[in-house]
Amino acid sequence: QELESALTASARIIVDDPAQAFHSGEVNVPLHDGVLLESAIAGGLGDVLAGRLIGRNSLDEITLFDSTGLAVQDLAVARIVVARARELGVGVALQLV
Repeated sequence: QELESALTASARIIVDDPAQAFHSGEVNVPLHDGVLLESAIAGGLGDVLAGRLIGRNSLDEITLFDSTGLAVQDLAVARIVVARARELGVGVALQLV
């Protein structure tokens, strides 16, 4: 656990995969200690990206993203970021291999 349970409990929480986050993510400890309820999880990153869920409701809101690591979501987000960077003409292209 990297974050204090009290901070986690005070934030609006978005996860990459709820089932996985409940067992191995940052929310795992507060959930099992009873500091956080499963219903406190606002939803998943896919819902935010698809526009079904607002990621942040106000400038004052603390928003926490708990990423347990789903490669398919990482690739999907990277594709969107690269496409947007190309549209805006920003960024630096690197040859990794």
